[in-house]
Amino acid sequence: MILAVSESNNRTVDVAIPPLAQPYTYSAPPSFGAIEIGMRVKVPLGRRMTEGYVVRRSTGPAPKTPILTLKPILQRLDSFACFSLPELEFYQWVADYYGSSLASVIDVAIPPAAPPKLLKEVRLIRAPSAEELSSMRSQIQREVIEALQRNEGKVDQRDLTRQFKNIHGPLRSLQDRNLITVEQREVFDHHQFADPCPDWAKRSVVLTAAQTSALEKIDASFHAKRHENFLLHGVTGSGKTEVYIELVRRVRAENKDALIIVPEIALTPQLLDRFRARLGDEIAVLHSGLHKRSRWDAWRALIEGRSRIAIGARSAIFAPLRELGVVIVDEEHDQSFKQSDGLRYNARDLAIVRGRMASCPVVLGSATPSLESLYQSRSNIEPTDSTSGKTSTRNFHYLSLPAEAGYSSKVSIKLVDLTRNKPWEMKSPNVSGELYSELERIVESGEQAFILYNRRGFSSYLQCESCNEAVCCPNCSVTLTYHQGRHALMCHYCGSSNPPPEVCPACSRRHMQDGQTAAGALTHRGG
Repeated sequence: MILAVSESNNRTVDVAIPPLAQPYTYSAPPSFGAIEIGMRVKVPLGRRMTEGYVVRRSTGPAPKTPILTLKPILQRLDSFACFSLPELEFYQWVADYYGSSLASVIDVAIPPAAPPKLLKEVRLIRAPSAEELSSMRSQIQREVIEALQRNEGKVDQRDLTRQFKNIHGPLRSLQDRNLITVEQREVFDHHQFADPCPDWAKRSVVLTAAQTSALEKIDASFHAKRHENFLLHGVTGSGKTEVYIELVRRVRAENKDALIIVPEIALTPQLLDRFRARLGDEIAVLHSGLHKRSRWDAWRALIEGRSRIAIGARSAIFAPLRELGVVIVDEEHDQSFKQSDGLRYNARDLAIVRGRMASCPVVLGSATPSLESLYQSRSNIEPTDSTSGKTSTRNFHYLSLPAEAGYSSKVSIKLVDLTRNKPWEMKSPNVSGELYSELERIVESGEQAFILYNRRGFSSYLQCESCNEAVCCPNCSVTLTYHQGRHALMCHYCGSSNPPPEVCPACSRRHMQDGQTAAGALTHRGG
């Protein structure tokens, strides 16, 4: 550890200061009281002041050197610890595995702190006597007493300020008479659930046989306090979310916490409403798109136990849950679980690590599982532990949810090769005869159609009318997209851009080689 210069003390703490690579050691004056691991503190660093987190503490003698002594911490910024010792061990594991500093991991894990939101509340200490009321010269004082008596003895001072002008003098007079007290307390707005849960969200469900079977296997692992990984494989609409909700309900019944991480795009109000309808409002939502105060209040609610369920995007893997009972990763195949800048990590993989450290089951759900998860579950083998070098068997289990009535129906898929259709057979450059006929049938039957059309540029590619070759990027071997505004062919992989050729390059090359093939004209495709 690096020592800072100043006076020494018999209590020392190591403070991680993002983004510095290693912690600094400071003395902890006794006047600050208890300094716990995870507390946020203000410390001197060179000629400036900065904030950091306590990652180690010692009550023994401070290290002594002939030249250097320790600077003291300047301020304890919170009365609570932002993370516990088990969470610190998890952060350290992440730092070691991904080759980063502990301070960098803490900087990503803990949201930026927001200043406390304070509320002044006027409380009635005792009801005034008739003589005291008659002796009050101010009508405002009497009206304040009446307002307190109507509202069970407490009123927000802001309400009184809006109702009466110059309220501060009358309040001081009532305080001097020992009739009221003005208390200041902190308020939180982490729930973000101002509206009641909608009626469409089911308050109870009856699970199918397949759902019940999967749930019981995971529940057995939870009650045995055994870390096991479960791949819950079920097509869209097979009821994976219902299994999640019922599992979390059972975990909460045992006074344990639950962590659910989902892709950012899946973190919708509808998903939260489904959880709220069955589990209540003790849910903290964590993701980077939240307002600074909302995210910090949600973090504090988890620390203080006011919320026991965390739902969020990939950064929620660091949620401060002290009694973790289950970790759930929905759509575990989704690439958005990988952080690609700053601290690079895969939240899906860290979910397995966190479950192992907490000795609780981890559920990976998907309709299209990643190849590695599918292989591990079918092989029933967990990857080699990088810390011990040992491979643990019978730790990854495959659970299937086949589509059943009431959840989804089978879908028939037909691929249409537009290059095989003659131009006069097409209703438009992008609508085949098969698609047009099917849309006509749907409209005539009063049903609805939903068309997804993915495009970038004016045309997806240019294709030769003679040899059917498409113009490709020489660097990436993918088709080039034609952008009409720039009149250029662009590669969306490497970013190269060139004017479109007048004739087919492939035909031109063959013509130069054998002199027999005429260059074909290029046609816009996928426009």
